[in-house]
Amino acid sequence: MYRHITLSSLALAAVLLTAAGMIALGALHWGLLLLLAAWYGSHRFGRAVVSRIAALRHTASEIARSGSFDLKAEVDGGNEFSSLAESFNAMMDRLRTAYVQSQANETEIKSLLDNSPHLIARFDRDLRCMYVNRQVQFYFDLHPERALGKTPEELGIRGSVRTQMARLAREGGEAVYEYDHGGRSLETHFVAERDADGNISSILCVTRDVTARRVAEEGLRLAARAIESSDYPIVVTSAAQDGFLIRYVNPAFVRLTGYSAEEAIGRNCRFLHGDDRDQPGLEELRAALQEEREVHVVLRNYRKDGSRFWNELSVSPVRDANGAVTHFVSEMVDVTARREAQEQLEHQATHDPLTGLPNRNLLTDRLMQAISYAQRYQRMIAVAFLDLDKFKHVNDTLGHDAGDQLLKIVAERLSDCVRDSDTVARLGGDEFVLVLYDQANEDITYHATQRVLSSIAEPMVIAGREITVTCSIGFAVYPQDGADAETLIRNADTAMYRAKELGRDNFQFYTEELHARINERLAMETGLRRALEHDEFELHYQPRVDLSSGKVTAVEALIRWNHPELGQIEPLRFVPLAEELGLIHRIGEWVLHESCRQQAAWQKAGVADLPVSINISGIQFVQKDFIKLLSRVLRETPLDPSRLELEITESLSMQDPENSIRVLRELKALGVRVAIDDFGTGYSNLHFMKQFPVDIIKLDRSFVQDIVRNPEDLAISNAVISMAHSLHLKVTAEGVESVAQLALLADHGCDEMQGYYFSPPLPMEQCTALLRESRTLPMEKLGRRQVNRTILLIDDEPHVLSALERILRRTGCRILTANSALDAFDLMAMHEIGVILSDQRMPEMTGVEFFARIRNMYPATVRMILSGYADVDAVTNAINIGAVYKFLNKPWDANELCTIISEAFDKYEDDVLRLSGGVERRAVAC
Repeated sequence: MYRHITLSSLALAAVLLTAAGMIALGALHWGLLLLLAAWYGSHRFGRAVVSRIAALRHTASEIARSGSFDLKAEVDGGNEFSSLAESFNAMMDRLRTAYVQSQANETEIKSLLDNSPHLIARFDRDLRCMYVNRQVQFYFDLHPERALGKTPEELGIRGSVRTQMARLAREGGEAVYEYDHGGRSLETHFVAERDADGNISSILCVTRDVTARRVAEEGLRLAARAIESSDYPIVVTSAAQDGFLIRYVNPAFVRLTGYSAEEAIGRNCRFLHGDDRDQPGLEELRAALQEEREVHVVLRNYRKDGSRFWNELSVSPVRDANGAVTHFVSEMVDVTARREAQEQLEHQATHDPLTGLPNRNLLTDRLMQAISYAQRYQRMIAVAFLDLDKFKHVNDTLGHDAGDQLLKIVAERLSDCVRDSDTVARLGGDEFVLVLYDQANEDITYHATQRVLSSIAEPMVIAGREITVTCSIGFAVYPQDGADAETLIRNADTAMYRAKELGRDNFQFYTEELHARINERLAMETGLRRALEHDEFELHYQPRVDLSSGKVTAVEALIRWNHPELGQIEPLRFVPLAEELGLIHRIGEWVLHESCRQQAAWQKAGVADLPVSINISGIQFVQKDFIKLLSRVLRETPLDPSRLELEITESLSMQDPENSIRVLRELKALGVRVAIDDFGTGYSNLHFMKQFPVDIIKLDRSFVQDIVRNPEDLAISNAVISMAHSLHLKVTAEGVESVAQLALLADHGCDEMQGYYFSPPLPMEQCTALLRESRTLPMEKLGRRQVNRTILLIDDEPHVLSALERILRRTGCRILTANSALDAFDLMAMHEIGVILSDQRMPEMTGVEFFARIRNMYPATVRMILSGYADVDAVTNAINIGAVYKFLNKPWDANELCTIISEAFDKYEDDVLRLSGGVERRAVAC
């Protein structure tokens, strides 16, 4: 039994050994098993064992030969050997399953290896290929089976790679090596494999194509070099979670900003903005960074030294494999030069090139913005339209360079007169517009305008000469004068023309009446251009009268325009417009020719041989060919030059005195007479006046108008007369409209008069009739009437005058009476009055005020006050201000009053006799 068990165990061990993979046992092994079986006995059982083992041997041999696990050991009976056969068969089933799985795994592994993008190979220690996957065909153009057994040299692997493999076969370890093969960049990972005893058994090689990677790396290196070498600053910043901090800057950034890389890295880019944080581009940039999108903006940045530069910034997000933004790349372009050029172009498009002020385009834009602001916040805006007075004359006399310099000075002065928030613009020529914001009331506008008028009127030195200009200003106020920019400017322009009409150097506010006037002006502009062609002009003539004989000595030609719709238009209304429109040359030539023709006709007809006087425009006077024109007209008419008199204004003659002297001398050389018109209204320089070759000075009507009542006007007139006579010039008083004016002027030695008192300007036919009848002034009107002992009584109560007149008749003096001080002035101008007795309290002015004027105008006249209110102040003022001779109280004593009047006449006569020369001596002698 023992042997039986042992033998069974041996047989089972053989089966287990087969299950372990040793299916095909060698003959030696099976022989040993048979010998053992025989050794245990030669009986039937032993033979049976031998027989069973031989059967198992046969089955195992068949399995080993065929490789099929479908063969089975024969199982017969239920003995121990049957169990052994069943165990054998079960083991074979399990082995078959393991084998099949092994084959499947091997197939899968082989598939994975063959489908790997990398070349996988194994070499033995002699460096012959033991295994290679299908990628060998891609890398070496060789079938895998043909690669087996080949050396690296045979596969085309030589040089340093072959040397590296040999080293690993000797020394072991691993290595990574890159090399080029067949136009590709390859990277091979070599590993020396060892067996169970630690000996090097093979070399495993894994090769991959790194061409794309090397190209990418080369691209990265090239990009890095390009970024480093770029002329454009490049900045790399972190994403939002890291605060957008700078991680990299290239050298161009350092050159542009002056900040080193060390100074910039780790900081937010906002340090480049300085304190200039209010930029539209910054808001757009912040929004783009938060939204992780590209952005392109232009910013004002600042260098380390504080200088500003314009930065055209392009920012792009950098995303990782998952699409998350990790960084931002920014490219900076210094566009300062381009921006400055653009700003210069924009400045040229929106600013006046001469003065640098905003032009019409920018003015309209700013005014529209101001209107929007005023509409939103219920504010007022004032628009001032300013035009320089007689600027064209400056251009014509001093040249355009001087005119340009004047405009620049005016622009500076206007800018200094307004606030920074206001706008000063130049529309062209000598026209400027001011936009004044937040005008709470007209007082604010008034004060601003006064500053402008005063500033412009300050003298300025141009081309070495001191000149003075003035300006006229028109105002339109939002919202009452217009709701849009165009309307406000147009209405301000309308108001400006009204200021021109009112004498210039003033300002006017727009009204609806002005709107009607501007429409009239437009109609005049249109009509003026065709007036000559349609024969709408005519000349009126106003006589000039000699104050010593009362006879007409000359006539002045005055143009009139018979407009078909507006009627007859005075020259003051259309001559300035003609000057503005450049029509004054043609009109002036027509006046000159027609006046000379008419005078020649009067001479020829025997009507009168008198000079004709013509007003010359300032533009005509400075015209280069004016003397030639005048000579031609005198030849064509023909007219004796001595019968032509040209009038130029005082202000015109003094604008360029040296040029005036030259032209006047040329006129005198022709034999033409010259008169200075409107004398007293300009700024005469006596040094030049004495050099002017003129014949007559015409005293301006502004002094004649109040000469009877105003001591200053009388003093000025007297001074002009005295000065003119000392220069051997005649004086003609203009605008004489009353006998009082006439008498006073004649009494003070004025040579001639011209005015409505004798005759208004007359059409040619009426003037011809006046000249034919030889009309004259009555001689008794030519001076103050002289009667011995004339007294003037003044009181606003008629019964007082009557009572005084009855009492004073006994004195034998001539008595004149007046109910007011104004009437008294007229009587004083017409009569030589020795004594004045005036009431203190009168409606127009007090007796003291009246005598204060009389004291200066007629100092020899004895002045006395008769009043029922003798307060201390009245008496004191009468003495100190009126220099009265007596202060009498009402009621009066008749005898005492007559005595005082007689004494007053004695005093007057003594004072007249005591005076040597002057007005008083001449008045007494009359």
